[in-house]
Amino acid sequence: MKEIKVVIAEDHEVLANAYKSHLEIDGLTVSGIVRNGVELIEWLKFNEADVIVLDIQMPKMDGIDVAKYFVKHKMNYKILVVSAHHSSSFVKTCKEEFNILGFLTKTYCDLELTEAVTQVYEGNTYFSQMPELENKESSFIKQKMLQVNLSDEEKEFLALLPEYTYNEIKELKKVSYSTVKNTFIRIRNKIGVNSNIELGKIIADIDKSYF
Repeated sequence: MKEIKVVIAEDHEVLANAYKSHLEIDGLTVSGIVRNGVELIEWLKFNEADVIVLDIQMPKMDGIDVAKYFVKHKMNYKILVVSAHHSSSFVKTCKEEFNILGFLTKTYCDLELTEAVTQVYEGNTYFSQMPELENKESSFIKQKMLQVNLSDEEKEFLALLPEYTYNEIKELKKVSYSTVKNTFIRIRNKIGVNSNIELGKIIADIDKSYF
């Protein structure tokens, strides 16, 4: 079997070392450990890895922003996401928007890590075979999903929703009522909610600096 070189991007030292130990016991090579996305991109300038084990929520530059950077710069790395955040919409975005080949939850990572890394290395997809314990998106993931899925104009409309009616937004944006209505229909479809009440709840949950 060819040597499989892995780099781990994980800001929690205990977890990173646990992943390293687990993979090395199973015969894989961990070439490096980095603590955030900035360190990962810098590490990749001077080192090679067959598979990146990528955490999502990290300081300085999170895993989603790393994946966006790779797509933007046409850097075709084989990525296995290992995350505490797990929902069907989030996993779908990972697959479709960022070409991520694998996704594991941290809950069951020890049972699937080596198999997942091997499958991703071979160019196959691997999405956790274990049941979801929780399908609720954290405020962090809600915010990142909005960033990924919405245009700048849609974000501007969304920021007005908690305080203004459609008619008031129409006047502020100098557009027609139907444009306002259709914009919020489009936003709801992209986010996967059925009403502006649900949109309002999402806005209430996320970091206000997003807007």
